[in-house]
Amino acid sequence: MWLTVGNYHLPRHEDLPNTATSGGPLSIFIMPHNLFTYSPDAFGCNRFYTESLNEWITGPQMKEECQMEPIPML
Repeated sequence: MWLTVGNYHLPRHEDLPNTATSGGPLSIFIMPHNLFTYSPDAFGCNRFYTESLNEWITGPQMKEECQMEPIPML
């Protein structure tokens, strides 16, 4: 997990000589970082690629069976 701590304080003339952060908003973000060893959408069969503008406009010709592609590693 990746932890980010943020502090936002805009200094004002009343803060001098010290810039205390009382009343300023504090935030903590806990975000996953390198959670998977591969892309989790690699197992999905509901994706398609278009090779031409005409295919993009009219829609691709879907194959009847799903063929799994190799999993891309990070």
